[in-house]
Amino acid sequence: GGSAPWDAAIRLLDEMELRGLPASVRAHNAAIELRAAACDAAGARWLLERMERRGLQPDGYSYTSAMKACGRAADAAAAAELLERAESIPRRRGGQRQWLERVYSGAALCFAAQPVGQAPLTDALSLLDRMRRSGVRPTAHTYSALLRACSRHGGGREASALLCDMRRLGFAPPAEQRQFALRASHQGVLAVLETHVVGGAAREARG
Repeated sequence: GGSAPWDAAIRLLDEMELRGLPASVRAHNAAIELRAAACDAAGARWLLERMERRGLQPDGYSYTSAMKACGRAADAAAAAELLERAESIPRRRGGQRQWLERVYSGAALCFAAQPVGQAPLTDALSLLDRMRRSGVRPTAHTYSALLRACSRHGGGREASALLCDMRRLGFAPPAEQRQFALRASHQGVLAVLETHVVGGAAREARG
């Protein structure tokens, strides 16, 4: 399925260089997106390294597409390595915080997809502190990814704390929080989340 477009993309990158036309960041990004579609985290990382060997600086699209590949492959080790590389980039561009948030959220989804028992919940929840240290503001999407990790790995108490944070930050109305609760139905987490959602709605009604 995915090997033919991938082979064609690599041939095109090589042919551009043979003709004296250095392959651009944009051309490499298109190839990374193909690797994401094929759930090939190793291929996406190889392309990032290829870019750097040629003096090209991967951009936000490069990293978000590569993280997408890690998530689709459920490769937590690759996601952790990619996140460290993204965090190490000097803070130069104004839009960097926005794409870094997407990389963090992608990492959280990747950790959430790991088999139960491999203890990725701590890794996922540590992303909030890492984001703040990097000057990246978590979004509702970030919290949604972390709630999914709590749902899969039995983090009822952690999910409760996340919902409190969401309400404090004003990210989601009660109806949307109810959707998060319904997703977090594994291992008794639903009851914890419903308590917060219904309780929050009751407090709003009394107010």
